[in-house]
Amino acid sequence: MKYYDRQAIRAFLSDPRVRPLLSWRGIEKAAGLNPYTIKNLVRQDKALSDQEHERLTETLVMLGIDYWAESLAKQNA
Repeated sequence: MKYYDRQAIRAFLSDPRVRPLLSWRGIEKAAGLNPYTIKNLVRQDKALSDQEHERLTETLVMLGIDYWAESLAKQNA
């Protein structure tokens, strides 16, 4: 499994070009996370536990969003 650091995931999920295209709640449900976990992560109100981070990363990879995130990061570099 690929590993993505917390800052990279936060940056991707909060990117204004990406945000309208994703359902944060849908991703939370798929990852088995509590409601508002991603909202709190993006607003930097709450850090993810190691287990939450792992489940979120696995879900993003499963959905194929990791490739999209890498492409977006290259565009921003």
